[in-house]
Amino acid sequence: MYSILLDQIKSDTKGYAEDLNRYDSVLDDTKKQIFELRKDTGIRHVFRDSVLRASFRPQLQRLRQKWKRADSLIKSVNVLIDNILARTSNNLLAINELKMQARGLIETIGSKAFTKESRYLWESRSSQRPQLFSGQFKKNLDSERKITLYYFTHSHYQLNLLVLCGLVFFLWVFFNFRSLKKFGKLATLQPFQFLYINALPFLASLLFILNIAPLFDLNAPVIYIDTIEFSLMVVLTFLFLKRHLQKNFISGSFL
Repeated sequence: MYSILLDQIKSDTKGYAEDLNRYDSVLDDTKKQIFELRKDTGIRHVFRDSVLRASFRPQLQRLRQKWKRADSLIKSVNVLIDNILARTSNNLLAINELKMQARGLIETIGSKAFTKESRYLWESRSSQRPQLFSGQFKKNLDSERKITLYYFTHSHYQLNLLVLCGLVFFLWVFFNFRSLKKFGKLATLQPFQFLYINALPFLASLLFILNIAPLFDLNAPVIYIDTIEFSLMVVLTFLFLKRHLQKNFISGSFL
């Protein structure tokens, strides 16, 4: 997951660098256009003629002030872009270094997969372990929270698409039932014995969304996958419990 996260951050950082380079090119073009004003024949003629210079003195003073303001603004923005570009380059170097570290850690996971995860029953418990475990647990929890927040910030469009798929499924079932009811063909559904799909498939649509959610991003954070699985378990429990309670109530009524 960390490698995937670093790849995403690297891609975003490269995008920022491209935007900054584009802004720098626009700023250079603006600087050239302002510099070309010095070569304008009309302005040069006004500056050379003392009579015209005296008659246009207020306008020339305002033009000089705007010139100085624009020049200082362009210089400050140019320095700001250069500083951000330098910081972006440093971030890219740091990301590449972190990717190398993550790759090295991934290579060591295979050898640790078959080692013991906890102490044996006959081994003594370390007194420092609870503190270390508590600190490591808080650190992992904070990391997972940051990763999840970053994930939802950059993948909200996938969630919108997921909800749209669920809405399409709901409307598809709803209008099919409506068409069959309109033409008096609901009896054609009896051989299929649908138990969990009806004319208003709210729970079925929710189950459909929860089942296809992992397919929209196979590299989602662990906490996201666990939340989806837990939600799916809750919905299925409610659905099965409701179905079996109705069945037991009907059986008890006949008895």
